[in-house]
Parts: sequence; structure tokens; C-alpha cells
Amino acid sequence: MTEARVQNAEPEVEVEEVEEATFTLACKWFVNGFPKAGTHFATQMLSPVARMMPPGMMRRIPWAGTFGDHSWTTCFTSLRTQAYWMSELRPGFAYKSHCAWVHDIEAFQYLLGFCHVFVYRDPRDVAVSVLYHILSDNIDMEHPGREQFKALGDKDAILAAVIQGLDQYAGVMERWEFYAPWLNVDWAFKFRYEEASADPAGMAHRLLHYGLGRLSETFCLRFVMDDTTELERKMVEASVDRRRESLTFRAGRVGDWRSEFNEQHRELFKESDKHDWLIKLGYESDREW
Repeated sequence: MTEARVQNAEPEVEVEEVEEATFTLACKWFVNGFPKAGTHFATQMLSPVARMMPPGMMRRIPWAGTFGDHSWTTCFTSLRTQAYWMSELRPGFAYKSHCAWVHDIEAFQYLLGFCHVFVYRDPRDVAVSVLYHILSDNIDMEHPGREQFKALGDKDAILAAVIQGLDQYAGVMERWEFYAPWLNVDWAFKFRYEEASADPAGMAHRLLHYGLGRLSETFCLRFVMDDTTELERKMVEASVDRRRESLTFRAGRVGDWRSEFNEQHRELFKESDKHDWLIKLGYESDREW
């Protein structure tokens, strides 16, 4: 009998090479503040440890915000759209933002492991900075209501409108109230502009260690801190020595409002500050300023 022999040969399969997956353990920085509170100052301080997010297919700037018209209005954009852009933030990168506090946004960011840096400053200095933003001819500082404000006439009239609001452009304190609740978010970092200006080294130290703390909390890890002095020095250099590289830099100083406010501006501001935020934030001890 002839023996039949069967060869059990597996067919050759062409296997596509797959690049080995890598995992980047780094902070996702979300630098937030209402315009013009000093978000550029904070992002420049972070530049040695975080790159700005590259532009995407539908976004040309590393930015994710809450309101329309470049955040100069109080008209909310879609919450779903905001969440989409925020979810694209990658480890080791940063977003700039003008993001109002909304419970769902806070919860979403917390679960994504964001390092949320909330920037704030004396709202009177914000008003002065907005005034010069409107008056500037710098195309990178385009305010959508520039011509509308300029039509009011002189600088004093424009500053008064910035304080109390003009049509769809809410006044400084009305806009601030959308952002203020971030101060009560215990896991967010509070970046007080005046403190950063007076002691950039101290702010850089606290900011860096906050980020490492959030990272360790998110992944239940324990970091052994090496000497971070050199990195903090670079953060100070980036935020102070290279500050003029910011597209919207203006050489304003802490307390500029004193030389710009007249008595009318003072009264208008007190009227608009219905909840005594200047006192709550520690900029004044009473309303007699």
C-alpha cells in the first residue's frame, strides 16, 4: 500500500511592522485667565518645560476658550466643541485659554489630568491693558470692537467703556465673574500676576512642583525630586528676559491704573465691582481707594 504523506505547512503571512508604542509621562498644562490678565507671562515661564500645542487641521493657534469673538464677549461657545479641543492636549504641551468656570469643564479637565494654571491680576490694571490693546495698531492685538470703541473719542472715554461695558462687550468686572470661581478649585494652581512679577523665581519653583504633584496624583506615583534650580532659572529667564517676544507684549507695570484712572473711572469701577472683588482679592482693604 502506498503511504500518502501530508505536509502541514502554514502559509506565509506578510506581517506589517508596528512601531513600538511609547508613553510620555509629562504634564498637560492649561494656562487660563481672562483677557488681559497675563496668560502670556505664564506660558512663557512654562516654555522650558512645555511646548505650545501645534496647530491642528481646524485650529491655527494653541488655544482653547469658552467665549466667541476672541473671548471679548460673554457669549458661550459649544461645550461639546470646547471638550473636543481640550481633549487633544498632549503630555508635555500647553494650551493658552480664556476659559470660564463651568462645573462640567472643571470635572473634564480634572479627569484628563490637566495642570490648570489660573492667572489673575488687579482688574484695574486689566482694564488699562485692555485700553491699550484696543488702541494698538499691532495686528496681533486685534480687538473685534476696536473701531466701535475708538468712535467714542478720546482715551478717557474708551477706558470708561472698557470698565462699564459697550454693547456686546461686557465690562471688566462682569467678565471677571465668569472666571472667578476657578479661585475656589483646590486642585488648580493660582498664578497671581503681581507675585510672579515681584518674585519670578519663587513662582517658577511653586509652578514646577505643582505640575509634578498633579502628575504624581494622576498616576499614583511618587517622584523623587532632584535639584530643579537650573530648570527654574530657565523658566525665569524665559518669562522675564524674553518677555518682549510675546506677540501681545505691552510694557505695562503693576499699578499702572493709578496714572490712567481719573475720578470718573474710579467711581465707574466701584459701581461695577458690586461684590467687592478688589477687597476679596487683597488689592484693597476697603472701598475708599
